[in-house]
Amino acid sequence: MKTNFYCEICADALSVDKEDKKTYSSIREEDNLLMGKLFIIRTVHEKDNELHYNVVVVDEVGSYRAHQDSYSEEKKIVIQERPVLSRAVKIGPATSRPSANIERPKVISLDQVTPSDRKFQSLFLGRIAILGQGGSGKTRSIQQIANELAGKEMYPWSEEKNIAGTLTVTPYALKTPSGIQVVMNDNPGQSSLDLVRQSVAMAGANYAGIVIFTDATAWNFKEIGVQHALLISQYITEIDNIPVLVITSKTDLYKILSSPKIIDHHSSLIADTVQDITPNQKVVYFDRVNNQPRSFNIKQGRQDSLYFTQLEQVLVNTMQVDHRENDYPGFSQVNVRLYVRSLLLGFCDLVLQWMKDSRIPDIYPELNAFDDNLINALNYYRPTAFETNTTWRQFHGEEKNEPPLISDAFDRTSIKGVFQEYVLANKDKHQQFLDSLTQYHEEYRWNVIGGVYTNSVTPEGRKNMLHAFEQHFFAVAEAKGHKDLEVKDLGLDQFL
Repeated sequence: MKTNFYCEICADALSVDKEDKKTYSSIREEDNLLMGKLFIIRTVHEKDNELHYNVVVVDEVGSYRAHQDSYSEEKKIVIQERPVLSRAVKIGPATSRPSANIERPKVISLDQVTPSDRKFQSLFLGRIAILGQGGSGKTRSIQQIANELAGKEMYPWSEEKNIAGTLTVTPYALKTPSGIQVVMNDNPGQSSLDLVRQSVAMAGANYAGIVIFTDATAWNFKEIGVQHALLISQYITEIDNIPVLVITSKTDLYKILSSPKIIDHHSSLIADTVQDITPNQKVVYFDRVNNQPRSFNIKQGRQDSLYFTQLEQVLVNTMQVDHRENDYPGFSQVNVRLYVRSLLLGFCDLVLQWMKDSRIPDIYPELNAFDDNLINALNYYRPTAFETNTTWRQFHGEEKNEPPLISDAFDRTSIKGVFQEYVLANKDKHQQFLDSLTQYHEEYRWNVIGGVYTNSVTPEGRKNMLHAFEQHFFAVAEAKGHKDLEVKDLGLDQFL
């Protein structure tokens, strides 16, 4: 079956057939938990003495799902005449061709204010890798900044539509009022297992900078973005030093959840819920894959322990009922699930510390899932395992047993301690994390330019985030050799 789409660079109508090797240059197959089997297809065609490359995502029946990447290459390049040359010399379609059946690329054009000199009209700074764990707020932040700069709501946000997260690399082409261009590649937060992360990293060989998002309300997942960034850094060869920015998001929600009253309430609520669980207890949930309600019965392990995925669903159900009664601002369906999973990961981290340098996994093989890769497994799926109809071994490996958690460990004091130590992050934790990244300067060539502790919801939060991006763009320009560029040339000061 032919798949029709438009070139993101010249807007020519193109088609590809995944069954016909003559219609594409390469193809890669991926399995997605929510969308099934996907095919990543790279095509190339010639236009005006240029080669235009498009990387599209096609589903099993041949339907177009998304553009993953696009760039152009000149057939003949004279380096002396083009001292600054990027593979992507043109962003977005040259003309607009509406289609009811084809998703258009996400392009942000900021031509509302046009300076008369337009000194940097054709300057392309490069592609920026936007990284972070699933649900860290990176996608919403990019879209909110886009809306802010455009002066209108180009990307209306829907928690329900975005509950599955970013499934493929999504490029946002941005053009500042002064004419400077940059592409922000929103990388899937779920790309945390080695094979998936490796393929995404190799696709980012032409990145000019890295932005790592962390979540102030699911803090112990912060290493996901770092792992992804370290792998990507190995493939970046066009610049000597890689500008790295860290953004800790959801500080507005942190202020609510970190209040002593709310922490005490949630600690008591969860402790009571766990203690009230009985063997064979029926738990109802909504299967989002098959779009129907389902249920399971509680299964207990050694010493009345509870299995991770079942306990997760029970706590999510409890927190959702409590949220409907109290209505905490910003505590969305996604954030409820991330909050619960972060709490359970915190308890797993405690078990992992206890097991270090011991033979416990050899004695009790059911504990072999408590390892350093557990954080990647827990970040691979969302919403919950039951809601995505996913078994434990599907995302953590056939040899890994589902970890049992002792119910007696979930007392009010322990839960409160895990919330404060592992789940919630204040500004001091953000700064300590930022300082720790300087260790990657020598081996990975990271130039950590700084970070911001903010949110994408309040006007002040968006202003702080935009200022951080401005500084990052400037650092990228310096890394690429644009010594004549000043911060004011970016043309973003009017929005700050």
